[in-house]
Order: sequence, then C-alpha cells, then structure tokens
Amino acid sequence: MRAVRYKWGRWEEATKLQKQLTIYIVARRIPGSKAILDDNLGNVHNDPLAFDILTGTREKLAGNEKDKVIALYGLFAEMEIVMPKPDYNLSVEDIYRQATAAAIRFDKTLYILYHVPSDKRRKTLASWVPDWAERGFDRRDGRYGVLRSRFAASGPCLPLFRFSNNDKALILRGKIIDTVFFKAEPLSDMKAVVSSVHTGDLSDDTQALFLRNTDDAVKKLKSWVEVSTWSDYPTGESSKDALQRTLVQDLPEENGKYTADGSFPAWYHNMCKDDVQLAAERLDQLDLRFHAIGGTKAAGLSMSFRTFGRNPFHSFIMVSNSLKSVEGGYRLITHVYLHGVMHGELWPNADSELRDIALP
Repeated sequence: MRAVRYKWGRWEEATKLQKQLTIYIVARRIPGSKAILDDNLGNVHNDPLAFDILTGTREKLAGNEKDKVIALYGLFAEMEIVMPKPDYNLSVEDIYRQATAAAIRFDKTLYILYHVPSDKRRKTLASWVPDWAERGFDRRDGRYGVLRSRFAASGPCLPLFRFSNNDKALILRGKIIDTVFFKAEPLSDMKAVVSSVHTGDLSDDTQALFLRNTDDAVKKLKSWVEVSTWSDYPTGESSKDALQRTLVQDLPEENGKYTADGSFPAWYHNMCKDDVQLAAERLDQLDLRFHAIGGTKAAGLSMSFRTFGRNPFHSFIMVSNSLKSVEGGYRLITHVYLHGVMHGELWPNADSELRDIALP
C-alpha cells in the first residue's frame, strides 16, 4: 500500500480492486452465487467489465510495462474475456492497443476512452489507447472521467463503433459539431496549499503561496467570464446563464439549489469589474474594518470549477470529446463538458446524419 501512496483512512480504496475481482471470480465459480450477489448489491458490480479490470489495476506496479496488461490475461481467461495471445516480442504500444480493442469489443461500450488522457501519456500510442503503464488521474481530480453519469450527449442510442484492419484505428459513428478556436487557462491545483491552511500551517511561505494562487485563480476566472461574452450562446441562453450552468456542472434538478443563495450573480458582477475597481473596493473594506463598522465577506461559490469549453466538439456517447484533425482521421484529445449538448440536444434522430470518425 505504501508503494502506491494510499493515505491513512483510505483502506476501502486500497482493497476495492481485490474485492471487485473476488466477486467476479466467486460469481463464476460457485453455482447460485451470482443471484445472491445481485440481490445484495454493494458498491461494486457483479458483471465483469474488461475496462474496469484494466483501469482498476493502473495503480499497481509491474517490473515490466508489458505486464500491466499481459499479467492480467489469466484473469481475463477466467472471466471468458477474449484477449490476444500474449507475445512479449510485440511493442508496448501494440500490446496496449490490442488489449484495449479487445476490452471495447467485450464490454460493448466506449467507457474506456474516458481514461485515455493522462499527464505523462506516451505519444507513440494510438490516440484511443490509454497508457496502462501510467497511474492516470486520481479519482478526486476534476479531470477524472466520471462514468455512468447523468450526461447522455448521444441521447439513448448505443455506442456505434468498429475497428479498421488489424485494429489500427477505432472508427466511431458520430457528429462533428464545431471547431475550437480558443482555449482558456485552467485553474491551478490548490489542494495542497488549501490542505496546509486547513491543518493550521499558517507560515509566511504558506500564506504567500495561498495569496498567489488565489490571485492567479481570480485572473483566470475573469478570463473565463470574458470569453463567455464573446458571442451569443448557441442555446439561446444568455452567456451569463450558460456559464452559471456550466460551473455548477449542469444537473437540472440541482442547479437551483446551487444558486439559491444568490452567490453566482454577486460573483459574476465582481468578475466583470476591472482590477483597479476591485482593488479599490477591497481597500475600502479594509479601511472600514478599523472603524468598527465591519465589512461583508465575499460570497464564496459552493461548487467545484473545471475548465470549460465554449464550442461543441465531437460527441459519441454520454460526454463530448475534443479531437484534433490529423492524417487519416482525428486524434482523440480528451473528454469535455460542453454546454448545450450534454443531454442529447444536438444528437441527430436519423443515423443517416451521422458520419464515420476514424481515430488512428
């Protein structure tokens, strides 16, 4: 556990994989156990998914990068998940690509594509293949792909895909919606410094870092607001309303709860002010503190922020995806939240309106 950096109190996370794999095996080996497990569902599922096994073992260590996949072949055979014959003479890229293609065929889903992006992903992999040798994003990271979520960018339809000869490219049926022409800067990771403040570390260095990060976040959020006003929003909403729904992650039945206290309009109003005006108001508040009148606390946002996009991208199931045009098709960049398409608003009713999208 120390090797994979599990923190104190996270034993459930540390043992979840073992629990999941044990349930898979018990359900197959012991007659009648599957029905009992289905009647007593916990926080794991009882039907094997190849992508779940591959993603679940990413944090485990292997002396040979090829074994991050090949070492699982015995387990896959137990689950009757068809995998290619193990061959250590193949490159890491070919082994990972073949295993990913086999997982997609068995699962009949494209969930595995949510795990393609990672910080140190090797560039020589096919764009639709995760780097299984890398840990991937932490589950608490805002970039981590949330599966089986509330979103359904492709509506109720099933994922439509096939592979080219020799599984070199994954070919999807989908729709190209628009082109990205600008990318705003994402917020910096402040978890470490915020954790230090919460645990009582108020050293000069910590306070200085906290102030620098906060100032940086304000500048980036102001740029997001500015970008959102460049043009009318395609959904017919005001850019302010579209941005609000984007920042609270657009759960229709919950949106009202997140904004009932009026914090967003006040925050948005401040973000539209120039830096000099904001600084002057803060100085006025600081000056009032010494007259025993008291100032008002700036209303904080009860939500988590993620980098958002203004322009629709390629959508194939559940969420939208950002693609880059390359020779032979498109290179998968990452999954994204894209306001105005996440609930199937732009997904065509007829299959004839879809096109093949090759991901080499």
